[in-house]
Amino acid sequence: MRLGVILDHPYDAPLGYSIRPRELCKNLAKVGCEVHIFSPVDRSLKISDNLVVHGIPAYQELFMRICNRFIRKAFKSYSIARYLYRKRVFEMLSKRLAESMYAKVKRYNIEILQGEKEIASMSAVMLGKRLGIPAVADIHGLLAEEAILYGFVENDSEEYLETKAFVSEVLHEADAVVVVSEELKRYLTNTFSVNADKFFVIPNAGRLRKATKPLRSMPENIVYAGILEPWERVDLAIASIPHVIKVHRKAKLLIAGAGTLKRNLIKLVDYLGVKDHVSFVGAISHDKIAEFLAQGDVAVLPSTVDIVRKVACPIKLFDYLAIGLPVVTVDGLWWSDFVRINNVGLVADTDPKKFADAINHLLSNPNKINAMSENAVRLIIEKYNWTEMAKKLYEILGKIL
Repeated sequence: MRLGVILDHPYDAPLGYSIRPRELCKNLAKVGCEVHIFSPVDRSLKISDNLVVHGIPAYQELFMRICNRFIRKAFKSYSIARYLYRKRVFEMLSKRLAESMYAKVKRYNIEILQGEKEIASMSAVMLGKRLGIPAVADIHGLLAEEAILYGFVENDSEEYLETKAFVSEVLHEADAVVVVSEELKRYLTNTFSVNADKFFVIPNAGRLRKATKPLRSMPENIVYAGILEPWERVDLAIASIPHVIKVHRKAKLLIAGAGTLKRNLIKLVDYLGVKDHVSFVGAISHDKIAEFLAQGDVAVLPSTVDIVRKVACPIKLFDYLAIGLPVVTVDGLWWSDFVRINNVGLVADTDPKKFADAINHLLSNPNKINAMSENAVRLIIEKYNWTEMAKKLYEILGKIL
């Protein structure tokens, strides 16, 4: 099978939207699929016999790369974004991407296309129709609802409705839709009246690394790895620390990541007087994240509880489990039950004191930490690893062909 994967972002970007396709592509190649990645912002690169990244020549020119970076920043600008969240803008970007990739997709006799997120998925649909091959959309979240969450558009505004109209077009025109969670599948099928049989759930996963979590007799390190944005509620983890150190005086919260809230979070640390117990280590590449996580005894996964988060599938959850870290998370999300059922952590309310109580309970019970650690690693080995997800995706693609 010759699969063409269309990206509208760098192949090696550090965030979840890039980690997912990168891990799936690498593991699809390992199970025998010939994978061709078509990217507007990468240089051509042969990664293995079955995995090749094809850069788009026109985009490699300095002017085109500057334009691409400007567009990406514009979509995150509060003053500009509302003019871009329009159906015609999304369609124009999709068409331009498809046209730039047409020659290479045709040259390599691609049998099936997969787009990552909405714009690339529409490009895959356009190319698929032109070349007479099926196109799959891999949808990671809710484009319109995320724009509201970020504050770029208002609920029920013209921009919001046009964005939803574009998403609807992608879902209806694609031959199949891959999503990251059952919750996302339910939301999309109900909201956009798409046949549920068209959807396939391939959740995110983890990858076992060489770094392993040491078994300490006196656990004390708490870790967080992810972006520093409002919906991640890193402020909740920080607000819990004054309550944690009343019980565990040497406890430290180590935070890896970058984002718009970093400055405010540093101010919160100073305000709470816990500067000696909270460290910001900056952004860490996904390839090196295991070394950071191995310093921890407990990992935290706070979050808002809204529709965007309810359908999400945070990669950090599986990164934590892959290193053998029990997780303290919040209630009201699908992974709350996942953590409970698999006995890989504790679930707490979004009150700092109660969140701290869950952390303290684990730090006070090393045997429980070790038992949950074993459960976590076993879960990754047996089920939630990228190789298993790639096998499922390979089977789905074979059925569509």
